[in-house]
This record gives sequence, C-alpha cells and structure tokens, in this order.
Amino acid sequence: MKLSDIKGADVFDVIADCIVPITNIAADEKAMALFKKQVVPKGTDVRAVAIKRLAAGVPPLMRDHKDDLVAILAAVNLTPVDEYAKELTMGKLIADLADLVGDPMFADFFTSAEGATATTSAQGAVAASAI
Repeated sequence: MKLSDIKGADVFDVIADCIVPITNIAADEKAMALFKKQVVPKGTDVRAVAIKRLAAGVPPLMRDHKDDLVAILAAVNLTPVDEYAKELTMGKLIADLADLVGDPMFADFFTSAEGATATTSAQGAVAASAI
C-alpha cells in the first residue's frame, strides 16, 4: 500500500508510527545517501547510475535498519509490527517495498531531511515534513 492510498484517521496513525523509524534511517548518513538527489552527467546512462547506486546503498540499508523497515512497512499496511514480521515473505517484501519506494509522498519524508542545516537536525526536518 502507498501512503497516498491511506485515508481517514488512519493517516495520523501511519505518520505517527513511521516518524521514529524514518528518523532512525534519516540519521544514518549511509542510508540517506541512497535518497539524496544526484546529478547525472549529460550522456550518462541514468539507468546504469541508478542500478549502481541501488546496489551500493540497499544492502547496508536493509542490514542496518531491518526493524525500522519492518515498522514502516507494517504501518503503511495498517498491520501490527509483530503480525507483519511474522507473515513477511520475500515476495511480500519485494512487492511492499516497490509500492513504497515508488510513492513520491513517501520519498518526501527522506529527501526533506537533505535540507537540514547546522541549526536543524535531520530528525527535525523529517518530523517537520510530516506536519
């Protein structure tokens, strides 16, 4: 399910449940590198650059933030974390991640942290983006 598909009062619960795990990921420079906008030089194969970037960034993200990712996916799917983790399969993970990563609204949670300054932490930027 995508954030943009969530309706009614569930919106508040999903945002509340996602704030901490998103903040944990946003505080990790290795993980945030995956979400930063990158200028691709003219004439360069954008797809090749994207694949290389994913290959370098996704494994550490998945290894270092398993619990955060499960919490986010559970929240977005309106499912308790323990139930979601118990039912998680490779197919479900791939499908749920594809939905989430393809959702521009979700990407905004992470890219808003890019603009954090010395006076505002990445955590503050992520929290502010949820308001």
